[in-house]
Amino acid sequence: YEYYWWLMKFFFVSIETQEAQQAKDEYIKKYGQNRAENADVIVAMGGDGFLLKTLHDFKKLHKSFYGINYGSIIFYAQYSSQVHIKFRRFSMIFN
Repeated sequence: YEYYWWLMKFFFVSIETQEAQQAKDEYIKKYGQNRAENADVIVAMGGDGFLLKTLHDFKKLHKSFYGINYGSIIFYAQYSSQVHIKFRRFSMIFN
């Protein structure tokens, strides 16, 4: 089945830089903030290390994750903070 961003529930989490915190606040204002347990997607805003930490912290919830790069190294969090976010469902499972 296909998800549409306006029907989805999001949980946003970010690193503590001013830029990432401001972006998180803007996304929450636009899309709303849900508890991680109730969200369809957990959106991690930071670098690769932060994305991996977020995957580890929330892996028991079996949620989809989306990474937006606000770090200095880009590999996993490939979607740049400069690009308008278009949410698509994808899952990453790290055991």
